[in-house]
Amino acid sequence: MAKKVWKWIGFFTATFAISGAVIAVPFIASSAFWSDYRKNHADEYEALRYKIPSNLGSKVTESAFQYASGSDYSSLLIGDNKKFQDTIEGTYLFVGGNDFFNSWDDYQSFKGITGLFEENVRWTLTARGGNDPSAPYSSLGRFCINISKPNQTLREINENYDFKVKNLDPKNVVTIVGSEYINTNNIDKTLDEFENDLRTFVQNSLKLRNNKSNLIFIKHWKIPNPQNDPKIQKYNDNVEKLNTRSNRILSELTKDQIPRVLLVDNQDLFLNLDYEFYQYFDQNLNLTRIGNNEVAKSILATMKPIVATTGQEWTPANWTDYSKTHLNAVPLEWNTLDSKNSLNISVKASVENKDNNNIGTLTVSFPDGGVAPNDKLKWLLKFNNLAIRIEDYSVVNNNNQIIIDNIFLYGSSTSNGVTTNNDLYTLTVYDKNGNPFNAVNGDLSTATTAKEVRTSSSNSSSTNLSVAQQKFINKFNNKNKPMIWTFLGDSIDHGASFNQGFDNLVEVVEKSVKNDWKRYDDIFINAAQSGNFTSRAVDPYQIQSTITKYGADVVSIGLGISDGITATSNGQPTFATKEKYINNMKILIEAAKKANPDVIVVINAVNPTQAGGRNKVPGIYNPYLKEAFGTENSEYKDFVIYNEQVFTELNNIITNYTYSVNDQLFLGSDKLHPGGSANIIKGKTFLQSLGVDIGNSYLSNYTLQQFVWWTGTTAKPIQELNSVSQGNKVVPNTQTWASALPMGGSTSNNNLANIFIKYESNQKESERTYYLTTKYGVYTNAYWLMIEDGTYNVDAWAISKTPLSQSAQYAAKSPTATITISKTPTA
Repeated sequence: MAKKVWKWIGFFTATFAISGAVIAVPFIASSAFWSDYRKNHADEYEALRYKIPSNLGSKVTESAFQYASGSDYSSLLIGDNKKFQDTIEGTYLFVGGNDFFNSWDDYQSFKGITGLFEENVRWTLTARGGNDPSAPYSSLGRFCINISKPNQTLREINENYDFKVKNLDPKNVVTIVGSEYINTNNIDKTLDEFENDLRTFVQNSLKLRNNKSNLIFIKHWKIPNPQNDPKIQKYNDNVEKLNTRSNRILSELTKDQIPRVLLVDNQDLFLNLDYEFYQYFDQNLNLTRIGNNEVAKSILATMKPIVATTGQEWTPANWTDYSKTHLNAVPLEWNTLDSKNSLNISVKASVENKDNNNIGTLTVSFPDGGVAPNDKLKWLLKFNNLAIRIEDYSVVNNNNQIIIDNIFLYGSSTSNGVTTNNDLYTLTVYDKNGNPFNAVNGDLSTATTAKEVRTSSSNSSSTNLSVAQQKFINKFNNKNKPMIWTFLGDSIDHGASFNQGFDNLVEVVEKSVKNDWKRYDDIFINAAQSGNFTSRAVDPYQIQSTITKYGADVVSIGLGISDGITATSNGQPTFATKEKYINNMKILIEAAKKANPDVIVVINAVNPTQAGGRNKVPGIYNPYLKEAFGTENSEYKDFVIYNEQVFTELNNIITNYTYSVNDQLFLGSDKLHPGGSANIIKGKTFLQSLGVDIGNSYLSNYTLQQFVWWTGTTAKPIQELNSVSQGNKVVPNTQTWASALPMGGSTSNNNLANIFIKYESNQKESERTYYLTTKYGVYTNAYWLMIEDGTYNVDAWAISKTPLSQSAQYAAKSPTATITISKTPTA
């Protein structure tokens, strides 16, 4: 310490003139000098004076991760509530600003830090097995609630502390030195304010649960700066200054508080990783999905929890990691690619007969303006009854129009006596910034004007709202009064593992409500627990910890898939008769009403499933729900809504897109649990059931499609997919190619689910791309499409039926080939 002080004091020289001679003498620093020095060199001074306790977090692992013992005991069996308490679930409350907020624009359907942490703390580290039957269900009760919002500061949290923190009474508070403080032009002006607000927040957080709560404190990370970018350098300087001020607050902790604080020192986190800048950060220095994964993992890595089933310390190698899979997942459409952009478009079609080829032309007009001549706009044309999509760009002319020509018409086809019009289409046009305008539906075989897929949206989807829906919309329209949303359910709505890094139902709804409707202060609680069933959900402990405690404004209930099977779970029968099932539902409804007289309850239909032993459950239990809660005669009609659409929409996709059953982003490998795509649809139907118009939301008809490449082996390399052209007709040899793949060969029992083929023009003057998607299980060479003249690069992908995260043969990509198309047939 003395060396550091001496280095800092040094010898400051004063000069005196004596008889013409200049003499240097040591200058002894005064108290005034030190006061000024501390003000201008705060970082160095704090590093000298304030030392973070070395044992910070030494015992927090035990308390933050405790389960199934003492005060965290979870009753499972009816009447077994000897250790029942008011607030005993192990909630993690994430408090922050930009870093914890799940922005759709930044992450789309991927989980952020909080979701990735929840995936592991509630699922991967579930305390299953052992002699304590309560272990699985108290560890599944580690609810992860995220109250972050853009640019939220600690001062704002402190001013709304009772609603946002105290009333939720979390076991563990997780906070971070936020980027909203770092991204400032003059951080020195805000340091004192930050320090005072942080001190208040830390002390308040440690007073929860009668001074038995925990605080997990995350220091912000620096960004590697190999090119000495001044923007990054300023960012890192600000990080250091804020983290140094945080040290002061941490040094003030009492001996009783220190064991309840866990410091996650992430300042150098990304300096120690294999570094590729844009793998972890985007151009705005925000974390990418992979970067979020590293931060979420760092929290558990600092905790060093014990794995209940093995008794061994958890290590980062046990982290459930989907951060580098599904990198090519993109939102696509089942029916239409809907829009955030309300600009109207109209479409007129004309058909020309050239050399016996029916060729269509679409004229797209923009009656509301919003475009300018020479704007280059992307468009997507989908033939509704064919597995064909076409993408291209067109330039706006002086009449505020784009002309889409050389579209081949397919006419009608007849199969088993049924005639299908193959010229029905959906067209989506994007603005120059890449945002889609309203989609339109039309018929290329006629010259009629296409119809808009939807009209502009508002908060309510219809003027014919039920009493319950109108009550909700009245609340929803009042953004000055935040709401609490609680979701009860089993593994279907719990949403883990089978989501493979994408949002579960609750995250889908939360992300949409906050991003689309700017209800940033609403609170969302995923209280669904894997393995739950109605007879367990009505256990007094479960009701207290999931319903009574939060007094939610909206309660979602999704239970039944386990009620319909004869089994035993931790000594308790799962099966419920009709009377028992409905009575249990009524108990949950009455509990929600008692906790909040103004509550709106949504009863969700049991999801369709292809899983053996459970596939008949929805058909039996959904009529029970509709009879009790889905009619005008229901005794609960004024505040209970039956969401039947969640079953209808999912079932329609399974029926009409049969390969979706084996698409791991739609249904999990067990064909029971929803994947990322299904959860988007579930979220959409949930909001629609409440009367919300989702027309301009991110949810509207979005689903996910992805490719993860398997590059083959030396024993059986991936072969090129050959295409044969006859004039403008292209026929890809899917059968030969599929049978050559390991997943399509007889040794793997035809593990191939579906094939995607892409024909992309390699001519600079044309950017047209054709996509052909085979239907599940059909690998004959019956697929064909019409392509305009030109030379194309051909790519093909194959997706297996097995889980993409678990199989070495999950996907294949054909080497790129080329094909030339002209009216003259070529071999």
